[in-house]
Amino acid sequence: MHYELRTDLVLEDTGLCEEALDMIAAEDISQREIWGNQIHDACKWMTILTEEVGELAKAILENNLVGIEEEGTQVATLALKMAWMARKKIIRGELIFPTVENK
Repeated sequence: MHYELRTDLVLEDTGLCEEALDMIAAEDISQREIWGNQIHDACKWMTILTEEVGELAKAILENNLVGIEEEGTQVATLALKMAWMARKKIIRGELIFPTVENK
């Protein structure tokens, strides 16, 4: 499939609002209804996130605003979940990957 690079699709960052955060919360609920609570290593989570980023890229190439919204919400939800899972481990004093100080 060939895509022509388009520069007419401009998206302006005006900051997140409560509605945007509600979209992420709703997507989290939807994902849990489909997949349940998931436990994966960090590499598996990154694989899942990368797949979603690929779908977002496809929506962008197709100039598909609905797809950009849907896939962007999925990417944001997964990225935030990964950040939150890491944060919980930091709070508990666990590390996923050793740092220079902890080798």
